[in-house]
Amino acid sequence: MYAGLYFLNSALFPALVLSTHISLIFLPSGIRLISVLLFSHWGALGIVFGSVLTSLLAPPELIGPTLFGAWVISGLAPWLAREVGIRFLHMDRQLTNLSGTDLLKLSVVFAAFNAVMHQLWFYWQGLGGSFFSQTWSMAVGDWLGAVLLLYAFKFALAAGGRLPRG
Repeated sequence: MYAGLYFLNSALFPALVLSTHISLIFLPSGIRLISVLLFSHWGALGIVFGSVLTSLLAPPELIGPTLFGAWVISGLAPWLAREVGIRFLHMDRQLTNLSGTDLLKLSVVFAAFNAVMHQLWFYWQGLGGSFFSQTWSMAVGDWLGAVLLLYAFKFALAAGGRLPRG
């Protein structure tokens, strides 16, 4: 699902792509967070595998340690956001009864972790331009993508409970 949404995002928002690593709306970030919210560390592992699939179209010069680090960060950042939500934002470990505000808080924590971790990694690999502007741009894109998918998922679940069975 992650890899499919990655390619769909590229098709839907080509004008919003700022660089190889940054889009002003990045819908797969929502799948990252949803996967980890639902499946914890197994969701994080699934995101790593989905990231490997998306790398099949990566520029050849990125293949190697740079992509390996990005794959790990793609799964690790949402898992860390989940743990911060549980430990510091006092969310139930089972994540039952998450409110819209809780989802908003988690999406901000996730977007910040994801952008900072990725940009630090890319900067360390010698791929960075302006660290702060790229981090900010990635965080905005991750946050928008996460919020759009989280709320779409939340509304779909709420609507599913109201649909007639039959």
